[in-house]
Amino acid sequence: MNLRRSMVLVGVFIIALGLSGCGTSELPDNVQNVVWEWIDLVETEPASQSLIPVSANYTIAFLEDNQVSIRADCNMVQGSYAYDGTALTIELGASTMAFCGEDSLDNLFLTLLSQVGSYEKQGGRLNLISVSETITMGFKDGGAVE
Repeated sequence: MNLRRSMVLVGVFIIALGLSGCGTSELPDNVQNVVWEWIDLVETEPASQSLIPVSANYTIAFLEDNQVSIRADCNMVQGSYAYDGTALTIELGASTMAFCGEDSLDNLFLTLLSQVGSYEKQGGRLNLISVSETITMGFKDGGAVE
């Protein structure tokens, strides 16, 4: 009886260990460890395209271990991401909370990042696409993470 219970516990542990890694993998190397600068916003409902005036003020870097580092104008944000091979989600974490000015896009940027559902890579461009697929945030390669 004691041996049987031990075997069951070992089996449960192995299953739990296997499931703990399911659903979260890292993004491809050509997406990770790059500082992505936000350059445009395309919306389909209503149809519009906006260029981001100072793209270097709005960045995201997908780091190893499913972490993200975000610059939202004058604020820095840490967080995490989950990627299962198709779906990509970004969870915002600790953040500085400075007021960046009336013209800042910091709140919009962070709100849109929290609504991401997938991505596509086109040459040197990264597109983050909302879960509703009505909003696309376009990013350019701003160089390697230092």
